[in-house]
Amino acid sequence: SEVRLVQRYVLAILYFMTNGLNWKVTSPQNEIINFLSSDSECEWTGVSCESDGNITEIVLASLNLNGSIPFELSYLQQLERIDFAANSLKGTIPYDIGVLSNLEILRLRGNLLTGEIPEKLFDATSLEHLDLSENSFVGSLPGRVGNLKGLKFLHLKQNRFDGSLPDSLWGLTFLEVLRLGDNKGTLPKPTSIGFGSTISPSIGNLHNLKDFYLSHNSFEGSIPFEVGQLRSLEIFDVEDNKFYGVIPQSLSSLTKLTELDIENN
Repeated sequence: SEVRLVQRYVLAILYFMTNGLNWKVTSPQNEIINFLSSDSECEWTGVSCESDGNITEIVLASLNLNGSIPFELSYLQQLERIDFAANSLKGTIPYDIGVLSNLEILRLRGNLLTGEIPEKLFDATSLEHLDLSENSFVGSLPGRVGNLKGLKFLHLKQNRFDGSLPDSLWGLTFLEVLRLGDNKGTLPKPTSIGFGSTISPSIGNLHNLKDFYLSHNSFEGSIPFEVGQLRSLEIFDVEDNKFYGVIPQSLSSLTKLTELDIENN
């Protein structure tokens, strides 16, 4: 069928653009990678499909992918999950990924990716899990992140981001995990200034937030009283920033808090 032809075409491009001949499975060892075979593409390594044969998931984490992410992935309109974590991918995020209206999970953690987050990525409004951590991304977090109304997990740790956080971020009321730490780099030689400015009192809107990690950046000002409204909060880590003033008494009402780190401010 035409759908199957397009899918095999896109997967072939992915294979050759990421040096597929050198893909390897680290665990379990000696597992054979099945890709570009005569089998249905739904049976290829890391590929999952719906019952109608449309590809919904491509999971190729820790397989030694080396190269760039092809924009042709945007042709797979039913994709719900892309996971290329822990590889050696270079280049930028193709802005075309933003057309994937069903995409819920995008994990690119632990690669060698660069550039800014493309604004059009935030057209993928079904995203619930966005993990771009442990790369070399730069620039600020676009205000259009507020388009991702259902976002639960935002992980931008260990990059070279800077700038202030957009007000739209505090409207993402489903957020459970917000990890923005380690964008300043580690002392004594920080690689960038990291995220900065103040934390908005509107943080109090994030009632589902469990994990709030901002360490090793350049945030300043006082810790908002409204943090005490985050009843689900378990981790609050703002180590190594430029906060000052008193610790809000409201933090004492956070009965689920298990980790509080405010040193080096």
